[in-house]
Amino acid sequence: MRDELLAKYRGKWVAVHKGRIVSVADDPLSIMEQALAEDGYAYTNKVGDEDKIVIRQRRVSFPYDDTYSPTPLPRMAAVIHNFQRTKSKTVADAIPDTGADVTCLPIDD
Repeated sequence: MRDELLAKYRGKWVAVHKGRIVSVADDPLSIMEQALAEDGYAYTNKVGDEDKIVIRQRRVSFPYDDTYSPTPLPRMAAVIHNFQRTKSKTVADAIPDTGADVTCLPIDD
């Protein structure tokens, strides 16, 4: 698709998913929402600068624990990797990042 993209969108940010253009804009933030809506993954880049910039977005959905008080939140088991020391730790009850600007939790958590 590169030749087609260069001809039409040089210097623009594009999100491509399964061989189709899903969003085009002058800045990367303007295409993020649509890029993430495409099955949780879209290739995003600035046309003509592909060798300089690589961005991939992923969306992951987590089941919410409805029994958690005061409000439900996602909980899961996770493995935390420390690649510098090649060690890892398994956490049985982690709260994944929900993408919220601010997350408030009880101090015990």
